Amino acid sequence: MQIAQKSDGELDLSRFASFLSYKMGSEALRRRLRIVLVYLTGQGLVQLVSLSVGLLLLRWLNIDNYAQFSVAFGIQSALSMLTDLGFAGTIIALVGPRGNDPFTVGSYIRSARRLRNTMLVWLTPPAAILYVVIAREHHWSLLTSALLFPSILASIYFNGMVSYYGAPLLIRGQLTLYYRHQLAGVCFRIAFSVLLYLTGGLYAWTASWINSLGFLLIGWLNARSARPFAIVPADPDPAITRQMIRYVMPNLPSLIFYALQGQIALFLISISGQTRSIAEVGALGRLGQIFLMLSGFNSTVIEPFIARLPRQRLLRSYLFILSAATIISAVICSVGFFEPRVLLLLLGTKYALL
Repeated sequence: MQIAQKSDGELDLSRFASFLSYKMGSEALRRRLRIVLVYLTGQGLVQLVSLSVGLLLLRWLNIDNYAQFSVAFGIQSALSMLTDLGFAGTIIALVGPRGNDPFTVGSYIRSARRLRNTMLVWLTPPAAILYVVIAREHHWSLLTSALLFPSILASIYFNGMVSYYGAPLLIRGQLTLYYRHQLAGVCFRIAFSVLLYLTGGLYAWTASWINSLGFLLIGWLNARSARPFAIVPADPDPAITRQMIRYVMPNLPSLIFYALQGQIALFLISISGQTRSIAEVGALGRLGQIFLMLSGFNSTVIEPFIARLPRQRLLRSYLFILSAATIISAVICSVGFFEPRVLLLLLGTKYALL
């Protein structure tokens, strides 16, 4: 059986996975294996290129610029989660078995976008105050500050496009398209980072804007591919908006904690510490990119799978997934605790003493 190639030369991940799962049990088993293989291939490529971008920036940006980039990235990460508050995840969960109805999917996307944009309007002023305090504490130039903060807001807005227009692709099981778009975005980032580095134009604010434009590219590709699967109305449905709010309300404390706990150390050091300390904390945070492949598995594979399950199979499937996740987490924690030098080697010589 020959692995099919697309006309443009790109590997068709779905057919590749079908080839590997040929004659392996029932149709349901082959379908699940195909999804997992597409995920591992697609997410693996995306994660590898993303990790390469992060590690290259560690080496190419000086301490001051990497500290500025780390602060921008930290504010963007926290603010992105606080503006979303799980609304993107509710699209898949609440649509459930109605995923074949493009009007239903589009209505949930429209309500989620309204909620996210509203949260962004409310949270931008306190984020700006925090940013100004940090910039003044470390004597950043006015030009750098003026160019860096808008890139944070642009990243958050464009990342919303990525999440909301990616949901219809996940609901329909279009993982090949989904990861092709992700890979296009990260390849854009690495290509322009290399170009700016070679031309002497790579600074904190240019790296941050490259990140934002990468999200824009992915969001535009997702929106274009999702048109047959989601018809987005002009105005949100109040009933759907209320349903989404009720759905996320019980999880708000944990979502807010998760959004802030990873950035608190960075923000505290940014306000009261030295510039080098900010860069070092940001460098350590880059190690977390290694494990994003595992966390991304929840939203791209596990959540759509759970949403389609009949109630009688839910508990058994949940316990199996929880057991597997616990084992994997235990292995990762053991490596970090007993042999951290394996991970620190990735950060380069400027951060070897960490």
